[in-house]
Parts: sequence; C-alpha cells; structure tokens
Amino acid sequence: MLAIGLGVLALAVWASRDQANLAKVGNCLTNKGTAASPDLVIVDCEATPAEFRVLKVVPDTSATSACNGVAGMKQVYAYQSKAKQVVLCLGPAK
Repeated sequence: MLAIGLGVLALAVWASRDQANLAKVGNCLTNKGTAASPDLVIVDCEATPAEFRVLKVVPDTSATSACNGVAGMKQVYAYQSKAKQVVLCLGPAK
C-alpha cells in the first residue's frame, strides 16, 4: 500500500494486528509500533499514552485525500486488510 502524505505524516498498514479498523470518531489512539510499522490501539482519551483523536472515519477507501480539509487534522492513517479499508483523519488527543 502506498499512503500519500498531504503535508502531514501518512501511516499505513497491511496487517490487521491493530485496532484502527475498530476506531470511531472521538476515540483516542496511541501507536504501540513505529511510524514505519504502526500498531494503533484505542485508549482512554485522558490516559497518558493517548496520542491522537479520531476526527473523521472514511470507510471503504485507502485514499488519504479523504482527509483534505478536516479541521485540526495532523496525521492521516490508511488501514487496509484483505477484508477492509478505512482512512482515519487524526488530530491531537488533547
């Protein structure tokens, strides 16, 4: 998968090991992996490890351009497995 940055860091993953495919608007996430191999986990927004808040969820695509114009967006995460594609538009957790 190729994730194209929109002037922000674009994260991408093929495996289904993380919880990105379960994230909903308002959820907070932390990356237990690296920028090159992310492993996003849903966490309590008040918890210390919360890094990102989901601002928008765009199902059935891996096009990071789906986050263009989302207010407060700092990063884009494109998730793709054999069964599902989703793009998360992420802002700061706090």
